[in-house]
Amino acid sequence: MTFVGKVLVVVNVVLTICIAMFAAGVFAVQKNWKDLYVQKDQELTAARKQNEQQIAGKDKKITDLNIELTKASNRAATAEGEVGKLTNDIKSLEANHNKEILDFGQRVLLLKVLDDDNKTKQKELVTLRAALKKLHGKLDQLDTEITKLEDDKYG
Repeated sequence: MTFVGKVLVVVNVVLTICIAMFAAGVFAVQKNWKDLYVQKDQELTAARKQNEQQIAGKDKKITDLNIELTKASNRAATAEGEVGKLTNDIKSLEANHNKEILDFGQRVLLLKVLDDDNKTKQKELVTLRAALKKLHGKLDQLDTEITKLEDDKYG
């Protein structure tokens, strides 16, 4: 082999080693990138699962809160209905109470009028009894005078 052939063989060997190193570097970078991709893909999958779990938990909480809101709204509506009924009952009771107060006041006034009338009639009765007593006294006196006069007349 000639000198040129030997140089070409050495250049060929050096180029082969360079290409092998380049291929090893490419393979290493590919493997690193692939490992990094797999790791990031696993992290992404875990994050998605965690996110889905959080979303499911939040959806469950939202559903629970909606149920509680519905229950609270129903209780509020029931309470408002009860308040309305109680308000109507109070108004009715107030009206009845006011009517009873007026009736009681009228009865008291009537009783006062009757009492005054009874007192007046009692005073009149006392006066009439006194007048009747006087008249009985006068009648007795006149009767005695008549008897006396008849005795004188027949005596």
